[in-house]
Amino acid sequence: MKVFLRILSLIILFFAFGLPLYGQVTPPDTLYNQMLNPSGGLQTSSHFFQNGFPTTYSCNGADDFVCTQQWKITEVVALGGFYNGSQFPQTFHISIYADDNPNGDLPGTEIYSYSNIVQVNGNKFTIPITEDITLQPGHYWISAYASVASGYATWGWKPATGPHDYEAVWENPGNGFGTGYTSWTPITTVFSGTSETDYSFALLG
Repeated sequence: MKVFLRILSLIILFFAFGLPLYGQVTPPDTLYNQMLNPSGGLQTSSHFFQNGFPTTYSCNGADDFVCTQQWKITEVVALGGFYNGSQFPQTFHISIYADDNPNGDLPGTEIYSYSNIVQVNGNKFTIPITEDITLQPGHYWISAYASVASGYATWGWKPATGPHDYEAVWENPGNGFGTGYTSWTPITTVFSGTSETDYSFALLG
């Protein structure tokens, strides 16, 4: 009986103090957090059209971040929403670029490219990363855009209060919007009158 009570006490302590259990899933740590959109703000189009709408309207934004130590990214989270419809995207696409040294104010060479089904919770869009995306310390850029299979729904990436390092950029390679900004251009140039210079996103790993 005493042995039974001792074993029972150990089990109770095991659960009471939250000791790790076999098979327990450890939530990812936040590597970088720029989820700062208290006022709502405008939504900058960032999407790729496949059917039912000219691909010349495909466009995307990018923002920079600093990696302070070796990071293995397992999730990317972006704040955003839809307008011109409410269709959820089938997939999201993530690209990570080196910094455009020595200028350092634009995305440089693409070093990672990845697509996956997105998880949606309100205006929070989470893209799980199942491939190995490991970054060494340095300055990088990230681009995120929705892949819209059909229809006219447009996904917009919400801005973040800032500034945070360099200004975010936007491009519309096919010039469907007729702006002439077919390569990376600072968003305050593209959207004159806006004072918000960054996008809302977080990196987890």
